[in-house]
Amino acid sequence: IMGDNGQIKDFEGSSSEVIVGQALNFIKKNVDNSNPFFTVIWDGSPHDPFVASEDDQGMAVTLDIGSTITNHPPEKLLIGKRLAYWALAKNYGFNGLPHSGPVYESMKVKNNKVYVNFKFAKNGVTSYGKPLSGFEIAGEDKIFYSADALIDPHWSAGWENRSVLTLSNKNVPNPLYIRYGWKNYIEGALYNVEGLPASSFRSYDFD
Repeated sequence: IMGDNGQIKDFEGSSSEVIVGQALNFIKKNVDNSNPFFTVIWDGSPHDPFVASEDDQGMAVTLDIGSTITNHPPEKLLIGKRLAYWALAKNYGFNGLPHSGPVYESMKVKNNKVYVNFKFAKNGVTSYGKPLSGFEIAGEDKIFYSADALIDPHWSAGWENRSVLTLSNKNVPNPLYIRYGWKNYIEGALYNVEGLPASSFRSYDFD
């Protein structure tokens, strides 16, 4: 979402798909090195800020393939494929083509364990053998602890029979809040079974 001096500005007229590839790894390097930087993304002419509708926006997630040394990561072919999936699915009539990684939708708690439900993961989630990290969990005190993350391959709670992400921590007996990738840098390891990665997410809206 873009703004004009801190104010969101609507744009009416011919629309275009704005697909933004993430640059978290590049940002992390600058933060670690205490290098000040400021990023502005312009689109259109003469440089009007745009606010895309939900149906006209998408993001190719690169949380798993970025680089800490450049904002032009080397995995350009894979990034290009992920961008192409969005364009084909949204603009060129390839309905049903997988184009997004898992997007947080809801959570349920059972026996002190959180079961996480995602959109764009109707067949479940996987890590493709990568260690699951970057997940955090908190209770009523809102103190976050690193979560023990597992993928249960056969769990069901009205979300159909599919693999599901579970989170827990012995210090959080009554979990209420979860988040993923809520740091300057992580190496993403959560995917849907179609091979598209999840971006950072959180289950709450407080600061």
